[in-house]
This record gives sequence, C-alpha cells and structure tokens, in this order.
Amino acid sequence: MDIENLQNTWSKHEEKLQKSINLNLELLKRVNVKSAKSKMTSLIWINALTLAFYQIVMWSFAYYTVTHWPTVQFVVAGLILTTWAGIISYGAIKQLKLILEIDYSGPVTLVQKQLQKVKIAIVHFLRMALMILPFHMAFLIVINEILFNVDIIKLADPVWVILQTLVLILPTIWIYRNLSPKNANKKWVNWLLQGNGSQINEAQNFMKEIEKFKLG
Repeated sequence: MDIENLQNTWSKHEEKLQKSINLNLELLKRVNVKSAKSKMTSLIWINALTLAFYQIVMWSFAYYTVTHWPTVQFVVAGLILTTWAGIISYGAIKQLKLILEIDYSGPVTLVQKQLQKVKIAIVHFLRMALMILPFHMAFLIVINEILFNVDIIKLADPVWVILQTLVLILPTIWIYRNLSPKNANKKWVNWLLQGNGSQINEAQNFMKEIEKFKLG
C-alpha cells in the first residue's frame, strides 16, 4: 500500500513537472518567436527600402539609355547599369517573398529551414550584385558624362580601360565560386552579411534556443 501511494505521489509529481516544463517551453517559444519576428521585420524594411531605391535607379538608368541613343558607349553603359539595378530589385522582391512566407507557428525545424532559405537567397543576391565589378567602367562613363559632360572613352587610354577590366575579372570569378549556398554559414560570409542578412543569424539563434530547451 505504501508503495502504491509512493507511485501515485511520484506520478503526480512527474505530471506537475511536465506541466511546468511545457509552460516554460511555451513561454520561451513566445518570447523567442517574437524576438525572431522583430529581427526579420527589420530585414523586411531594409529590402523594401532597397527595392524602392533601386527601382528609381533602374528607371533613371533606363531613361539615360533611351535619351543617349544612338551613342554606343553611353547606351551600352546605360543598359549594363539598368540590368544591374534590375537584378538588385529582383533580389529584394525574392527576399521579401521568402520572409513573408515564414510560418512562425509551425515546427521550429521548419522555421529554421525557411530562415536558411532566406539566407541563401541573400547570398545569391549578393553574388549577383557583385558581378558588376568587371563592368565598373559603366559607372565611370555615366558619371563623367552626367556631371562633367565628358566622354571618358574618348579621353581614356584603351589599354588602361582593358587592364582595369581584366584586373577585376579574377576577383569576380573567385567571388562567384565562393560566395555560394554551401558557404552560407562560414564566418567570412556572415561578416559580409552584416547589416543585411545578419538578422537571419540572430533569428536562427532564437529558434535554436527553443530547440535546445525541447531536447533538454
């Protein structure tokens, strides 16, 4: 009889303990999910502002291209910069879509996967944005023409222009090969994402705390 009472007491104690653990888990989940949402909300604003800014930039370069037809160097430079601004705009739209699709009410592992998808999208976006490096002359052509009414192509040494482009090809190839999804969690990539992507790491850490608590 004493053993039976002891077992009942122990069962009640275990039940209370489990309820306490579940309550603490629920409280931790609420707090951390709210914190994760807050971090991702700041990333939403960053992408919304990026999209607005680069839409203005894209249409400005498109206008520049049309109004400088048929001067080849100005049209080509304008098209390059219009395309570049368009790629950045597309990247911002894709990131916004992925962020808004995150279901924070779902399992922690699913939320982690959705956050990682956003991070990979940002890495892809950054890689594509940096592909402008070999085409930096397009900026010089447009800026000099707008600000100083100077055709830099006519003044510049062709050898210098070619060398400027060639020098940046190798770093661009390295960036394209290494700034990839498989390296998304490496320290140097996280460093590059400071300010625009670091929010994901912080959100992931909040979700990891929930997972660790569940595992004990």
